[in-house]
This record gives sequence, structure tokens and C-alpha cells, in this order.
Amino acid sequence: MNSKNPPLIFILLMIFWLPFTTFAQPDESLDDKTLNKDSYLTVNLFSPINTLNPRWRIGYIQHLSTRWKAGIDFSFGNREISFSDFGNKIENAYQLWGIRPELYYLLRSRRRTQKYISAELFYIHHKDTYHDNFIISRDRHFNYYEQARFKRQKFGAHIKAGIFQSISKRLGLNIYAGFGFRFRYNSFSNIMNPSQRRDIRDMFVFDYNEIEGLNLNVDFSLGFKLFYLFKN
Repeated sequence: MNSKNPPLIFILLMIFWLPFTTFAQPDESLDDKTLNKDSYLTVNLFSPINTLNPRWRIGYIQHLSTRWKAGIDFSFGNREISFSDFGNKIENAYQLWGIRPELYYLLRSRRRTQKYISAELFYIHHKDTYHDNFIISRDRHFNYYEQARFKRQKFGAHIKAGIFQSISKRLGLNIYAGFGFRFRYNSFSNIMNPSQRRDIRDMFVFDYNEIEGLNLNVDFSLGFKLFYLFKN
């Protein structure tokens, strides 16, 4: 997930990350009693309640070898399957899909807990039609419009640390945190009745879907997934 308050996410990330410094050295033995030979079907528990762009994320993680797993997540969202309008951040034409491949390296294991570090790539494609909103254009002009089609493409990468924690014979939690970078490209089309205005708000506070063009920034990841375990 992404945040409009990076300092808070950074603090949470550091709190989550510190325990992992105690097991940075790989364990010399991984055996059949650990979770390391299992594969998982996953459901992300944060993404459906994302206040900016709610979506459902499901995935699959495949066991490769003693130390390695590979996984992929698929995201999909629209107005019909969202829980609410989340403060009018999405409108009736809201559509989102995404894909996230990820490679896991397994660290120390216990009977019910598998710790790991991973590298993740991601791509998000987001569309909507907005009404009575604003655009900060590429030339930094502030424009009001009555209606416009919006498209956002976002891609980047994360380095993450996490655990697979078993809570029953077949169910468990995948808890993780990470950081990386992202490129975001916003475009607007079919703009109706645009007019240049003077922005009376704090110029340092923009909604992510108001700024036109390409933007590069740091990106943070923090989440919980419920997984169903497949024995290999």
C-alpha cells in the first residue's frame, strides 16, 4: 500500500524491520518440519480497504527449492466490488488492475514460522472519470474542469522483509514491510470546460490523481495476507 504520509510509514517500517536484524544470518539447516517446502494461495487483507484505490489482490506462491519461492499477485477493482465510496475518492467509472511478481529468499525457520526477504516488481493500471475536480498541469497551471477521463500507470520495485506464520494446519498469515521506488504517469483526456484558477489550498498538499505527467518518488509497502497452504 502507499501512503500520503511517508514519515509515518517510515516509522512503522523501521519498527517492523528491527526484529529482522536478529536473524539476518541464514540458518544452517532447513528441514521438513518447517514451512519452507510449501506453496500458498494468498489474499491481501489491506487492499480492499485502501481509502484511495480499493482493490482485491489474490496471489500464488510456489515452492522452488530449499531457499527459494516465487510468487505473483493479481489486483482488480471497480466501483461495484468496493465497500464504499471512501470519501468520494473513486467514481462510477473506477477500474483498476495490477500485477506483482515476487522472488523470495528464505531465512531462519521454526516449525510454525518462516522468515524471508524478497524482491518485488509491480505495475498498476487505473482509470476513472472525474467530475468537478482539478488538474495541476505539466506547466504547473492549476485548472478546474467539469469532467475528465483519468488514467494512471504506476510501476516500480520493492525490497521487502516478512514472515509466513502458520495459524492452523492449512491457514496462516504473511506479514511484510518494505520500500523501493515507483514511477507514476497520470494523463487526462476528454476534458470538459477547463478554466485556469488560482489554487488557494496549501500548495504542498495535492491529491495523487490531480498531478499530470510523470513523477518519480520513493514507495513503501506494508501489508497482511491470509494464505492457504498446499503441501508439496
